[in-house]
Amino acid sequence: MGGDSSNAAGAFDLNFKDTDHLLKSHVQILKPGVTRFNYSAVKNSKSLSDLVASFSSVDEKEFSSWSKNDQLAFLINAYNVFTIKLIIDHYPIITIKDAPSGGGVFGIGGSPWKREFFELLGESRSLDWIEHDMIRKRFSEPRIHFAVNCASIGCPALAPEAYVGSKLEKQLSAAEAGFLSDSERNRYDAKSATARVSKIFDWYRGDFEKKSGSLEAYLRGRISGLGESSNSGTDSGAGGDELNIDFLDYNWSLNDQSSNK
Repeated sequence: MGGDSSNAAGAFDLNFKDTDHLLKSHVQILKPGVTRFNYSAVKNSKSLSDLVASFSSVDEKEFSSWSKNDQLAFLINAYNVFTIKLIIDHYPIITIKDAPSGGGVFGIGGSPWKREFFELLGESRSLDWIEHDMIRKRFSEPRIHFAVNCASIGCPALAPEAYVGSKLEKQLSAAEAGFLSDSERNRYDAKSATARVSKIFDWYRGDFEKKSGSLEAYLRGRISGLGESSNSGTDSGAGGDELNIDFLDYNWSLNDQSSNK
């Protein structure tokens, strides 16, 4: 899924240097697969507004001219940049759910993810549009769920670098491995042959089933990469036909560096 990420003068930078700089400057790595973002440092930064304007300047014609890998990298980065914008616009907040909602009648029954608060590909868009209408519909790639970040502690880590088309396969694999290895969000109890995993696998079960046939098959193939349960013993059911799955509670607390949790 490679592609030439070179671009003509004046075209959008598919090396995502400005996105990369923002993330490298403000993402704190706590341990593999776990990061926090310094929202307070970005609150009054012109670099974010310039970055948002850069993403918003891309039209459908330019986007369609890119390779599939470049398109997917653009959409993942756009989702993460606009999520940061959403938080910054209403910071300080405790959780992304405290941000204004969209969708429904007068916003009732909607969510921040449905709110159209930015421009992309020539129209007003929402975060749900990027994830569901673009990424999930156009790309059969469940690992995107480890790359798009919902600004929450329960979410897979916000990467400390931009996603780039030429490195996308390696980056998505690293994001997957990092998330699975964090025992606070995913772990395996060998005694009961139970994978206790993030609600993400419940919410997007169908995406993983499309690739692996079943969620059980997906997780069974990655047992060795799951964090260890404190209950783990020597008897493992990983090689057998049966795998029990429990979904852990999701932590919606903001992935804010100042909370340092």
